[in-house]
Amino acid sequence: MGLVDRLLGEWRFARDFLAENRLRDYVDYRVHRVMRRPGTVGVNVHGETLRIRPRTPDLRVARTSLGGEFAALTTLLPVNASGVIIDAGGYIGTASLAMARMFPQAKVITLEAASENYQLALDNTRDLDRIEVRHTAVVAEGGPETLALRNRGTAEWGFSVALGPTSDNPIVEEVPALSMQKLLEELDSADILALKMDIEGAEKALLEQAPDWLDKVPILMIELHERIVPGCEEVFWQANTERTVIRLDGEKYLSIGQRFYERDAGNVHPRPTEA
Repeated sequence: MGLVDRLLGEWRFARDFLAENRLRDYVDYRVHRVMRRPGTVGVNVHGETLRIRPRTPDLRVARTSLGGEFAALTTLLPVNASGVIIDAGGYIGTASLAMARMFPQAKVITLEAASENYQLALDNTRDLDRIEVRHTAVVAEGGPETLALRNRGTAEWGFSVALGPTSDNPIVEEVPALSMQKLLEELDSADILALKMDIEGAEKALLEQAPDWLDKVPILMIELHERIVPGCEEVFWQANTERTVIRLDGEKYLSIGQRFYERDAGNVHPRPTEA
């Protein structure tokens, strides 16, 4: 990238940043990045006040998730939908904030494995009592009580528990684990609205057991990570043979099950056109 392109890129970034933030916030953000300072800064993104780490993809992720990434859910669920949305792979909480704002009567349960991300998710969602953040990795039934979280080279954004003990990726920490079956059993009396899943390859093991839990999930919005754990896509399609699947952007898919059509006997939902 040439000098002119870098200057244009910085100008666009500054323009967008200053549309929602003060000049001092922009300076603080840039100083942290250039000086490689640790810690967080405060920013405003699409109406949300957040703590982010300038040297990570936090800001980009926040802009994407709060900027309409989960809008497809609004075509399937009414704005007054009440029940539980599960955010598996909650990162710093911005996806949970987006879904909680879209459905103001729903509760969101956020599951995040990395301790630092978990703490930021707590901070960023503290003003919404409807968001419950848990420090855990979601795993297949019968797995260990703790798992090694590894850095696959993408730092905070892409920590994964799907890289096995033979992996040479460095271990970040040991994290508590929770199976999807146990979580859904715990929520058995609740009305599950949707499950958003972005867990960096760990979805393969979960989808291999999908018949045990997927039928309880009316809507699954998932990002597959074939590049991290080969076989994710094949297992996904095998698990969803009886569900309506719509491909969204990139590796993201929307899977709609029979429970979606049955969840409200007084409200008949149209079946989406399969894409």
